Amino acid sequence: MSSLGAFCVLLGLLTLLTRVPLALSPERTFAAWRKLVATRRSVRLSGLIIGGLGFFALSLPLGGGLLPILIWIWGALASLVALGFLAFPQFSQDLALALYEWFERSLSVVALRALGVVALIFGAGLIYLGLYVV
Repeated sequence: MSSLGAFCVLLGLLTLLTRVPLALSPERTFAAWRKLVATRRSVRLSGLIIGGLGFFALSLPLGGGLLPILIWIWGALASLVALGFLAFPQFSQDLALALYEWFERSLSVVALRALGVVALIFGAGLIYLGLYVV
């Protein structure tokens, strides 16, 4: 398996693990995510994890083509988000809480579950892409 395939499988598994709760119980998922960003320390820890994934994506020898370019762009964006989490934890915390509140107010439970199912399909597609295509 190539490094690009392994990264696609890892990203697909991460997507599946984080979106299954959203598809099953959006209210409890948002409550758990609010607890995750409840302190600056947890925001910084999230930034370290996101930054590690972003750095890993940027450092892979991906080759040429559209998928490697998209993975590199994803890694660059993840690294920028991680930098924001680490440098400005209070702002990141306030922004995340505001986004969670907006999603809960503006979308129904059915729409949130549908979003979770779409994310699950995307994660399964990434795993398929990593195992069989790349």
